[in-house]
Amino acid sequence: MSNEVSNHLGLDSPSRHNAAKQALSEEALSEYNRVIWHSRRGMLELDLVLEPFVKQAYLLLDEAIQAEYRALLECEDQELFDWFLRKAPASSERYQTMVNRVLDYQAGRDLNVLIE
Repeated sequence: MSNEVSNHLGLDSPSRHNAAKQALSEEALSEYNRVIWHSRRGMLELDLVLEPFVKQAYLLLDEAIQAEYRALLECEDQELFDWFLRKAPASSERYQTMVNRVLDYQAGRDLNVLIE
């Protein structure tokens, strides 16, 4: 991931995410697993964007941003599809900010793959 995208998201490295996961209590790990499960949607396009984000970046976000991500997951798949594929803006600034955060992460991840 490029440093610019990493810094924007507050992420330093994948190893930080793994360390954060290992530090979770049993209850917090159970909640994290629920978030992973809810990130699996009925559309492959959404799965390809949401799953890497939740598995590699979610635990490094502060609690308020994690709550925003969980709120985003309450939206309908078709809405998320339109937002993530930039067919339509999100229905609120709150959701648009989270969509942008996930897309920024994805762009940095894709850039990293191209560079390597």
